[in-house]
Amino acid sequence: MAIATEAITVRNLSKTYATRDGAVAALERATFGVGEGEFVAVVAFFPLLVNTMVGLKSPDEDRVSLMRSLAATDRQIFWMLRLPNALPFVMAGLDVAMIFALIGAIVAEFVGAQRGLGTLIQSMNFNMDVSGQFSILLILSFVGLLLNRGIMLIRKRIMFWDPSEKRVLETSPEEAAPAAAERGVVAPAKQALR
Repeated sequence: MAIATEAITVRNLSKTYATRDGAVAALERATFGVGEGEFVAVVAFFPLLVNTMVGLKSPDEDRVSLMRSLAATDRQIFWMLRLPNALPFVMAGLDVAMIFALIGAIVAEFVGAQRGLGTLIQSMNFNMDVSGQFSILLILSFVGLLLNRGIMLIRKRIMFWDPSEKRVLETSPEEAAPAAAERGVVAPAKQALR
Protein backbone atom coordinates (compact mmCIF):
# COMPACT_ATOMS: atom_id res chain seq x y z
CA MET A 1 0.00 0.00 0.00
CA ALA A 2 2.84 2.37 0.84
CA ILE A 3 4.51 1.71 -2.51
CA ALA A 4 1.30 2.55 -4.39
CA THR A 5 1.03 5.81 -2.45
CA GLU A 6 4.68 6.56 -3.20
CA ALA A 7 4.12 5.84 -6.92
CA ILE A 8 1.17 8.23 -6.99
CA THR A 9 3.35 10.84 -5.32
CA VAL A 10 6.09 10.25 -7.91
CA ARG A 11 3.56 10.65 -10.73
CA ASN A 12 2.19 13.91 -9.28
CA LEU A 13 5.69 15.22 -8.59
CA SER A 14 6.72 14.43 -12.17
CA LYS A 15 3.73 16.34 -13.55
CA THR A 16 4.52 19.24 -11.25
CA TYR A 17 8.12 19.45 -12.43
CA ALA A 18 7.16 19.12 -16.10
CA THR A 19 4.87 22.13 -15.74
CA ARG A 20 7.34 23.94 -13.52
CA ASP A 21 10.14 23.87 -16.12
CA GLY A 22 8.56 26.42 -18.40
CA ALA A 23 6.49 28.31 -15.88
CA VAL A 24 9.03 29.17 -13.23
CA ALA A 25 12.33 29.15 -15.11
CA ALA A 26 12.49 32.91 -15.66
CA LEU A 27 11.38 33.70 -12.11
CA GLU A 28 13.86 31.23 -10.65
CA ARG A 29 16.71 32.65 -12.69
CA ALA A 30 15.86 36.25 -11.85
CA THR A 31 15.30 35.61 -8.15
CA PHE A 32 18.06 33.17 -7.27
CA GLY A 33 20.51 33.82 -10.08
CA VAL A 34 20.45 30.15 -11.00
CA GLY A 35 22.44 29.45 -14.14
CA GLU A 36 21.66 26.98 -16.89
CA GLY A 37 23.67 24.09 -15.44
CA GLU A 38 22.19 24.46 -11.98
CA PHE A 39 18.68 24.69 -13.40
CA VAL A 40 19.14 21.47 -15.37
CA ALA A 41 20.60 19.70 -12.32
CA VAL A 42 17.69 20.77 -10.10
CA VAL A 43 15.09 19.71 -12.67
CA ALA A 44 16.71 16.29 -13.19
CA PHE A 45 17.54 15.60 -9.53
CA PHE A 46 14.09 15.28 -7.98
CA PRO A 47 12.60 12.52 -10.17
CA LEU A 48 15.76 10.49 -9.58
CA LEU A 49 15.66 11.15 -5.83
CA VAL A 50 11.99 10.22 -5.46
CA ASN A 51 12.34 7.04 -7.54
CA THR A 52 15.40 6.01 -5.53
CA MET A 53 13.56 6.55 -2.25
CA VAL A 54 10.60 4.49 -3.45
CA GLY A 55 12.97 1.76 -4.66
CA LEU A 56 14.80 1.58 -1.35
CA LYS A 57 11.48 1.15 0.45
CA SER A 58 10.25 -1.48 -2.03
CA PRO A 59 11.59 -4.75 -0.57
CA ASP A 60 8.95 -6.93 1.01
CA GLU A 61 9.10 -6.84 4.81
CA ASP A 62 9.06 -10.64 4.86
CA ARG A 63 12.37 -10.68 3.01
CA VAL A 64 13.85 -8.09 5.36
CA SER A 65 12.66 -10.20 8.31
CA LEU A 66 14.21 -13.28 6.73
CA MET A 67 17.53 -11.48 6.35
CA ARG A 68 17.36 -10.32 9.96
CA SER A 69 16.59 -13.87 11.14
CA LEU A 70 19.74 -15.00 9.34
CA ALA A 71 21.69 -12.43 11.44
CA ALA A 72 22.30 -10.04 8.55
CA THR A 73 23.55 -6.58 9.47
CA ASP A 74 21.90 -3.42 8.14
CA ARG A 75 24.80 -3.04 5.70
CA GLN A 76 24.25 -6.58 4.37
CA ILE A 77 20.51 -5.98 4.05
CA PHE A 78 21.23 -2.81 2.09
CA TRP A 79 23.76 -4.38 -0.31
CA MET A 80 22.05 -7.73 -0.76
CA LEU A 81 18.36 -6.80 -0.70
CA ARG A 82 17.50 -3.11 -0.78
CA LEU A 83 19.95 -1.97 -3.46
CA PRO A 84 19.18 -4.77 -5.96
CA ASN A 85 15.45 -4.12 -5.45
CA ALA A 86 15.96 -0.38 -5.90
CA LEU A 87 17.95 -0.59 -9.16
CA PRO A 88 14.90 -0.87 -11.47
CA PHE A 89 13.43 2.21 -9.77
CA VAL A 90 16.74 4.09 -10.09
CA MET A 91 16.98 3.25 -13.78
CA ALA A 92 13.40 4.41 -14.34
CA GLY A 93 14.32 7.61 -12.49
CA LEU A 94 17.31 8.02 -14.78
CA ASP A 95 15.03 7.74 -17.81
CA VAL A 96 12.76 10.48 -16.47
CA ALA A 97 15.70 12.61 -15.29
CA MET A 98 17.31 12.40 -18.73
CA ILE A 99 14.14 13.67 -20.38
CA PHE A 100 13.75 16.48 -17.84
CA ALA A 101 17.42 17.43 -18.21
CA LEU A 102 17.09 17.73 -21.98
CA ILE A 103 13.90 19.77 -21.72
CA GLY A 104 15.36 21.82 -18.86
CA ALA A 105 18.45 22.65 -20.90
CA ILE A 106 16.32 23.96 -23.77
CA VAL A 107 14.06 25.94 -21.42
CA ALA A 108 17.11 27.40 -19.67
CA GLU A 109 18.46 28.45 -23.05
CA PHE A 110 15.10 30.05 -23.91
CA VAL A 111 15.25 32.13 -20.74
CA GLY A 112 18.69 33.62 -20.73
CA ALA A 113 21.41 32.00 -22.79
CA GLN A 114 23.51 33.69 -25.42
CA ARG A 115 23.93 30.55 -27.54
CA GLY A 116 22.63 27.00 -27.80
CA LEU A 117 19.82 25.11 -29.49
CA GLY A 118 17.12 26.84 -27.41
CA THR A 119 18.38 30.25 -28.44
CA LEU A 120 18.56 29.08 -32.04
CA ILE A 121 14.95 27.87 -31.89
CA GLN A 122 13.90 31.24 -30.49
CA SER A 123 15.71 33.21 -33.18
CA MET A 124 14.20 30.99 -35.89
CA ASN A 125 10.80 31.54 -34.30
CA PHE A 126 11.22 35.31 -34.53
CA ASN A 127 12.25 34.95 -38.20
CA MET A 128 9.33 32.54 -38.83
CA ASP A 129 11.73 29.88 -40.09
CA VAL A 130 9.54 26.80 -39.50
CA SER A 131 11.81 24.40 -41.39
CA GLY A 132 14.77 25.54 -39.29
CA GLN A 133 12.80 24.97 -36.08
CA PHE A 134 11.88 21.45 -37.19
CA SER A 135 15.52 20.74 -38.04
CA ILE A 136 16.51 21.75 -34.49
CA LEU A 137 13.71 19.55 -33.12
CA LEU A 138 15.06 16.69 -35.24
CA ILE A 139 18.52 17.24 -33.75
CA LEU A 140 17.03 17.29 -30.24
CA SER A 141 15.14 14.07 -30.99
CA PHE A 142 18.36 12.44 -32.12
CA VAL A 143 20.16 13.60 -28.96
CA GLY A 144 17.29 12.24 -26.86
CA LEU A 145 17.47 8.88 -28.63
CA LEU A 146 21.23 8.72 -28.09
CA LEU A 147 20.83 9.50 -24.40
CA ASN A 148 18.06 6.91 -24.12
CA ARG A 149 20.24 4.28 -25.80
CA GLY A 150 23.07 5.16 -23.41
CA ILE A 151 20.80 4.62 -20.42
CA MET A 152 19.60 1.32 -21.91
CA LEU A 153 23.21 0.15 -22.25
CA ILE A 154 23.97 1.21 -18.67
CA ARG A 155 20.85 -0.63 -17.51
CA LYS A 156 21.89 -3.76 -19.40
CA ARG A 157 25.40 -3.56 -17.90
CA ILE A 158 24.31 -2.88 -14.31
CA MET A 159 21.21 -5.08 -14.17
CA PHE A 160 22.59 -8.13 -15.99
CA TRP A 161 21.11 -10.39 -13.31
CA ASP A 162 17.51 -9.23 -13.74
CA PRO A 163 15.54 -11.68 -15.93
CA SER A 164 13.06 -9.00 -17.05
CA GLU A 165 15.91 -6.91 -18.45
CA LYS A 166 17.26 -9.84 -20.42
CA ARG A 167 13.87 -10.47 -21.99
CA VAL A 168 13.31 -6.83 -22.87
CA LEU A 169 16.75 -6.23 -24.33
CA GLU A 170 17.26 -9.57 -26.11
CA THR A 171 13.81 -10.23 -27.55
CA SER A 172 12.05 -8.04 -30.05
CA PRO A 173 8.24 -8.27 -30.34
CA GLU A 174 8.59 -10.05 -33.69
CA GLU A 175 10.77 -12.73 -32.09
CA ALA A 176 8.61 -13.06 -28.97
CA ALA A 177 5.38 -14.12 -30.73
CA PRO A 178 6.77 -17.24 -32.52
CA ALA A 179 8.74 -18.26 -29.41
CA ALA A 180 5.60 -18.01 -27.27
CA ALA A 181 3.63 -20.05 -29.85
CA GLU A 182 6.27 -22.79 -29.74
CA ARG A 183 5.90 -23.04 -25.96
CA GLY A 184 2.12 -23.28 -26.27
CA VAL A 185 1.39 -19.81 -24.93
CA VAL A 186 -1.68 -18.40 -26.66
CA ALA A 187 -2.49 -14.72 -26.91
CA PRO A 188 -5.56 -13.68 -24.87
CA ALA A 189 -7.59 -12.76 -27.98
CA LYS A 190 -6.95 -16.15 -29.57
CA GLN A 191 -7.64 -17.87 -26.26
CA ALA A 192 -11.14 -16.37 -26.18
CA LEU A 193 -11.88 -17.81 -29.63
CA ARG A 194 -11.07 -21.38 -28.51
